[in-house]
Parts: sequence; structure tokens; C-alpha cells
Amino acid sequence: ESSVQAQFLVPMAISLAFGVIFATPVTLLLVPSLYLIMNDVKQGARELPARLLRQREEKPANQE
Repeated sequence: ESSVQAQFLVPMAISLAFGVIFATPVTLLLVPSLYLIMNDVKQGARELPARLLRQREEKPANQE
């Protein structure tokens, strides 16, 4: 196109389309995956003190 309006709108439409194409997989795949990873890390950090106490209690019993 040679019109001034098309010279402005075509690059803007292309950048918007690629932005939507990029944002869709990020929103549908990456964000939920990061939430699951964060939940696992939080749960592991919560269980770590109890796990360390159990290991500490089991060590003397194994040495006897």
C-alpha cells in the first residue's frame, strides 16, 4: 500500500499479531508451569525441617 494510513497500520498490525502469537503460549503453558514449580518448592521447604529431624533421630539408632 502507498497510502499514509496503511504505512502506519501495517507495521502496527504485524507487531500486534506477533505479540498475540508469543503471549498465547506463555500464558497457557509457562505461567501454569511456574505456578506448579513454585508450589512444589514451597511444599518442599515446608517439609524440610520435619525430614531433617527424622534423619537426625534415625542416625543414632542405626549406629547401635
